Amino acid sequence: MKTHHRWTLPLLCLLLCVYADYELGIDRPYGDLPNQPIQLDKNAEPEDCQTLCEQNSDCKTWSFSSPKTSDCQDDALCWLKGELKPVSVNRCMYSGRVLKRLDFMPFPASSFRPTGWLMEQMKKQATGLAGHLADFWNDIANSTWIGGNSDTTFNGYGERVPYWINGLVPTAYLTGDQHTIDQVERYVKFILDHQTSDGFFGNDGDPWPRWKIVVDGETEISTRFPLLMALTQYSEFNPSHSQRVIDAIWKYFDAQRAQLFTKPLDSWAKYRYQDLLLSIFYIYDHHPRDRQEFLLNFAELVYQQRFDWEGFFGGNDFPKTSCTPEQIGLATHGVNVGQGLKSSALWYRYSQSPADISSTTQRYDVLDRYHGMASGIFSCSEHLAGLSPSQGAETCTVVETMFSYVHMYSQTRDVRYADRIEQLAYNALPASMTPDTWAHVYLQQANEISSEPVNPFVYLSDGADANVYGLAPWFGCCTANFVQGWPKFVTHALLQTEDDGVAVNVLTPLRFKSQLANGAVSIIITTNYPFEEIITFDITSEAGFPFYLRIPAWANNATLYSQGKSRNPPAGKLYKMKIPAGKVTLTLQLPMEFRTVERLNGAVAIYRGPFLYSLDIGENMEQKTHYYQNSYDYVTKATKPWAYALSLDPTHPENSLKFTYAGNIGENPFDHAGTPLRVAVRGKKIEWGIEKNAAADPPKSPVESSSAMEDLTLLPFGSSRLRMTELPVLKN
Repeated sequence: MKTHHRWTLPLLCLLLCVYADYELGIDRPYGDLPNQPIQLDKNAEPEDCQTLCEQNSDCKTWSFSSPKTSDCQDDALCWLKGELKPVSVNRCMYSGRVLKRLDFMPFPASSFRPTGWLMEQMKKQATGLAGHLADFWNDIANSTWIGGNSDTTFNGYGERVPYWINGLVPTAYLTGDQHTIDQVERYVKFILDHQTSDGFFGNDGDPWPRWKIVVDGETEISTRFPLLMALTQYSEFNPSHSQRVIDAIWKYFDAQRAQLFTKPLDSWAKYRYQDLLLSIFYIYDHHPRDRQEFLLNFAELVYQQRFDWEGFFGGNDFPKTSCTPEQIGLATHGVNVGQGLKSSALWYRYSQSPADISSTTQRYDVLDRYHGMASGIFSCSEHLAGLSPSQGAETCTVVETMFSYVHMYSQTRDVRYADRIEQLAYNALPASMTPDTWAHVYLQQANEISSEPVNPFVYLSDGADANVYGLAPWFGCCTANFVQGWPKFVTHALLQTEDDGVAVNVLTPLRFKSQLANGAVSIIITTNYPFEEIITFDITSEAGFPFYLRIPAWANNATLYSQGKSRNPPAGKLYKMKIPAGKVTLTLQLPMEFRTVERLNGAVAIYRGPFLYSLDIGENMEQKTHYYQNSYDYVTKATKPWAYALSLDPTHPENSLKFTYAGNIGENPFDHAGTPLRVAVRGKKIEWGIEKNAAADPPKSPVESSSAMEDLTLLPFGSSRLRMTELPVLKN
């Protein structure tokens, strides 16, 4: 039982101090829900009223009074309130707020294991570039985060290790690769061992001590945000170390909140504040230690110091074409935008304001309308760059945007966000890496005719080597950050629903085992999707539970088979069903049909299922600089012509396109030479210029050509390093 603070405390402390998980001497006198107050047992505690509020989906705040906590009345009364209203001082009352539960909550990361082709992709990451950066890349191997002197941006503690460890932690434990696990253990242990005495993360004895942030008047703390996410994931995979990790995070929270009163969020941290909120909310959900009110006050303080993403996406400052020099800044920076996408969906947990859901929808729409690319990402040649298919998208932006869509889907249940996660994962993500994952690209392009250093270059504000595949082309952030894409895709594939069920976020092969309120559940998803159409769910549970099956918006003829019966769940919806106790097998068939989307100047992008297809222009990858083992920089050049228009009726693409499947997905389905999926189409060569060493914008469709008709091949976007994706169509 808690010790309750009596009223001998000074009024100033009553106004400014928060005790335990509620507000002492504070009333919230307005916004009562119907039938209030609720009479409780005379021995009730404030926590009992808080619990009632947490259990009521309409409750945002609560107030409580009882004879046990004050001398004001004889009964224990609880008021549940549906609005956030101004507070007042009242010595008789305890009050508090609650954080709304996400509609879909993440399961512990340790609940998942990838299987099939997805496990092979993740093993390639563990044994490829990401798993060996600590062996040779100075920014990781000799980082200030482990006592070295490299990567000293952001006041001495750079972004490289936090980015890298944020993705390497789940990669290590999901694959079981011992070399990668050993690296994770070494870095996490060093960081925890060298947490400063006042709570900040960083080595007290290095040349860039933590106090420089204060003494020099700088407040850049954004590199700590991915580190916090890495630590919480580490604690889920290592329960025996959870106590120490959570102790360290709480110590950091106490220090960081105190510092924000004198050194508010600034620079990058203002724009990336939502990633700090993620960790604050995680601790609220899992390790509150009776300090919920502290966490909510911390979150509110962070929010007050934020960059206003709601105003940016909804206002006149949002660029509707490629950024002008005046518009280039942190608000239009691609990675910041990708992270900022989720800010309103996250904050809705606190505000419970419909405006935050509206903003979530609105920002998705305007990004697609003015900067959307065929692969599902938005253009950001460092900054928002319009609709030209020769502008690029940063690999960091791809993985950060995938993660943001998880939270947008989790809060809204809007299936199009989950569809977009798959679109990015099965197209933009593999296109950002070489098939062996030993090299990555800084910028990928929808229409990419070569991958080599060039000058002049077409990119809005990146450099000559931005589209080169290698160790660290242009800037090293993506070298460290690309590793989070696949593992977070896995650990958020299934989500826990508010009614204690399971919701499908993405369709992919994996094994899942976790605990629901009424018992254990195991789900084995066996599939070669997205390369094949059949997905099997083998479900074992101790008690029945609700199951929400996501049907992609493109799947107009989906069929679900179970217990000898078939049904046709609607496309673009969550299909709810009751899974009984015991063993159940579901088989989902998703017939994949061709569809086209009109792009710039009437060009078309061609899709089949979740895959985007691109013209095969061949690729010859020549090794250049060698760094370590299989780590090289490459120059990649096309081996086939690229300037074509297609003979295609966009309204009936099935009449012009022929799909072939090799019969099995092979060793690496994202390899240009080994991809099992191909589409035949016919087209003609056309006049199509080059601007700044890149393909000019597509000629306006329809296009006339006197050239001979040729047989052409389309390959999955993610299986190519060079490609032509947005193609004009021939006249007639």
